[in-house]
Amino acid sequence: MPRLLRVLLTGVAFLTFTLGGAAVGWFVLPFARAGGRSPAAQRRRNRQVLHGAYRAFVRLAAALGLIDVRAAPPRPPAGAYVLVANHPTLLDVMLLLATYPGLTCLVKASWFRSPFIGPLLRQGGYIAGPDGDEEVDGAPVLERVVAALREGAPVLIFPEGTRSPPGGLRRFKVGALEAARRAGVPVVPVVIACGARTLLKGQRWYQVPEEVIRYAITPLEPIRLQRDDDPRPAARALRARYAERLGVAAEQPMLDTHRPHAVP
Repeated sequence: MPRLLRVLLTGVAFLTFTLGGAAVGWFVLPFARAGGRSPAAQRRRNRQVLHGAYRAFVRLAAALGLIDVRAAPPRPPAGAYVLVANHPTLLDVMLLLATYPGLTCLVKASWFRSPFIGPLLRQGGYIAGPDGDEEVDGAPVLERVVAALREGAPVLIFPEGTRSPPGGLRRFKVGALEAARRAGVPVVPVVIACGARTLLKGQRWYQVPEEVIRYAITPLEPIRLQRDDDPRPAARALRARYAERLGVAAEQPMLDTHRPHAVP
């Protein structure tokens, strides 16, 4: 496919996502209500609707010839869990939300004020990530994640905190594991392999390759932390598993123990 056509189709996909997200938040979710639902049950219902919307977007991107996604059948544990993954491209969030039903995630707090996707985020029970007035240790963010887990929602957190560097991994922060430990839920690691270096941190949406972007999504064995476990060794071991699967350097800098980060 010529690069100019691919750029145009990518623009169509992103515009569809933005306008579609606004339509779902303003017009679809308000009518997805059912009488007698608790706020928590309504959020679960809304996430089911959003899961279908994300799947539709991924199918659209595939039909346009932009991506090819091969995902192993998800077998998450029953109830709440923390889903962790490496983060090679901008689309990882959408792919995981489309693959794992009922999933929520951290989102930049400023996005909740967006007239386009703010209503969707609020009604879908997404979690406000770090904001300018948050404490450095991230305690408020961590508490919000734990509250969502205790409500029964599976939560996606990228332990690197932002997108992975090309061909590598950043250090793994301990926020995801600490939240799982406090809530008493398992951690489900997922490896994302991407065949093209595109939609990286700092890249523009139109800087796309001429070939199809191929993704492979593979879950690993879940991790369960006990109440008295130290999450730091678990984070080091988890990063080592990812490094082995992705064929990148096993060494990493000293662990950053700050808050879990919002989706970039």
